Amino acid sequence: MKKTYFLFFVLVMIAAAALGAEKNRPGHIYDYSIFDVKHFGAVGDGIANDAPAIQRAIDTASYYGGGTIWLPIGNFRLAAPLIPKSNIIIKGAGLGAVLMATTYITSAIGQPTSDLINFTVEDLTIEGGVIEEGIFPRRHRNYTPSFTSAIAMNGSRRPGGAYPRISNIVVKNCKILKVRGLPVFFQGVSDKVTVKDSYFENCLDPGFTWCESVMFISNVVKKGADNGVSVSRECKKAVISNNIFEDNAHWGIWCSGFVDPVSESSEPGPDAFTITGNVIRRSGMGGIALVNGPRYGTITGNTIDTVFNGATDRQSKVQGRGIMISAFAPGGVITKEAQQIVISNNLLRNIARGGISLSGASDILISGNSFIDIGATDTIATKVNFNCGIYTDDYGIVGAGLNRIGVVGNSFVDTRNTPFSNYAYSYAIKMSTNSYQKNNTMIGFRQPLGEKLTVGGDEDPDQSIAINARSGVLRELLFQTAGLRRWDIRVNNVPESGSQTGSDFAIIRRNDPGTVAGYPLIITRADGSVRFVEASGKLGFFGQTPVSKYAAIPNTAGLSLANVEQEVNKLKELLRTYGLLNP
Repeated sequence: MKKTYFLFFVLVMIAAAALGAEKNRPGHIYDYSIFDVKHFGAVGDGIANDAPAIQRAIDTASYYGGGTIWLPIGNFRLAAPLIPKSNIIIKGAGLGAVLMATTYITSAIGQPTSDLINFTVEDLTIEGGVIEEGIFPRRHRNYTPSFTSAIAMNGSRRPGGAYPRISNIVVKNCKILKVRGLPVFFQGVSDKVTVKDSYFENCLDPGFTWCESVMFISNVVKKGADNGVSVSRECKKAVISNNIFEDNAHWGIWCSGFVDPVSESSEPGPDAFTITGNVIRRSGMGGIALVNGPRYGTITGNTIDTVFNGATDRQSKVQGRGIMISAFAPGGVITKEAQQIVISNNLLRNIARGGISLSGASDILISGNSFIDIGATDTIATKVNFNCGIYTDDYGIVGAGLNRIGVVGNSFVDTRNTPFSNYAYSYAIKMSTNSYQKNNTMIGFRQPLGEKLTVGGDEDPDQSIAINARSGVLRELLFQTAGLRRWDIRVNNVPESGSQTGSDFAIIRRNDPGTVAGYPLIITRADGSVRFVEASGKLGFFGQTPVSKYAAIPNTAGLSLANVEQEVNKLKELLRTYGLLNP
């Protein structure tokens, strides 16, 4: 009996070792949790309808509690959408594993028929039927029959229908090409939906609405017929980070609500979002849209490089903004402001119309951004809503519907031989309620910066302003009108060589063209002497009207007493005129 048990044990061990060797053989799929679609009848030749076979694999894996649906290299044609199931991973062999269609169907992977949790698509190519590219960024497309979306689902958070609960959806390392609709379209997903490390080209925009949490990370979106990505209609939390968006017809990133005047289906923008580390290049309409009342967000460390006046087939002078912020106002009535948004350390360059536009917003901090070569659509140097770094279209309204707009520590530069940039920030931004501007710099813009300077507050200790420089250079305070000097307060550029020499104080007045008109006052540092320098100058004290100096007789020697008395009386009258002698 013992010998029989021992022999059985040896045979089991040999079989296990052989099975382990087979499972670990390179390139071989042998796992009870992996379901190869070819074992269920899929062909992968681009001709046969492989949808039933792939669906059998999904249903079988679901029956056993979940697993990985394996698609080897091949073109798997679908004549109907695949129905996803919980705890399933649809995994391809990389770029060579392709889902495609040659008839019109709604999507490659479609609507679940029951609650769906923990569903993933990875390492798969999904290719649609768009055939025309044209000159990008471009809106119009031509296409052959295929699916409208690559992946499309509606969950229970979406209003207006009895949808299943969908949660924890992941799309990663996929390539989605030539899809005439939204390549991925997730609506009403609970918990989290994640799209990462994927590539989209020549589609509409990856889209998310009514989702509880959206993660769109490290993707590349090129040549889109709409936006680079859309997170819209009351998505509650969103992270859009480290993506590349190039040549998209509308916006690089749409993190906004939606107002439809036709169907009256209107929803405000997301609450709680982070948009960071993205590169947005050559967008048709704009870089980042924060419109229709999004709140509580940070826009940090993004590069928005080149925005046009619309797509190549939809040109409009009003388009071409780097970042746009606005309230949710269906029917023209504001019901939700854009609020509490920080825009910091971004680069905006070559933006056709303007850098950042604001309306219906409060508690917006714009800090540490670089605005380079803003505006190229209007040659009028006084425009306040074109060719400006920060502006509002509501410039005709006092305050422009804005409150507590901080513009701090930004850099505004126009490097072009013929500048087009007008104002760093427009007058309406300066005048908006409780707003403030501080420590901004500007080079090359056509209008002066005009920034207020406030030092200290009511409860602060002693304050000072220092103008420091090396010996032998001017130190000046300049007072201008429309960019032309009117008065200077100056310390001169005489080198300091000991004995209190140099750095004498002067007040300078200037002519209308800005040229020097005269030096009304000079104070010498060496001995404190005060000089009224101008021969034509007038003088008055204690509120008297200033008068020119009196031309006294050279000498009173030899004059009669009457003549001397007359001269003394004239001097007394002059002192009264100056205000230095009482009547």
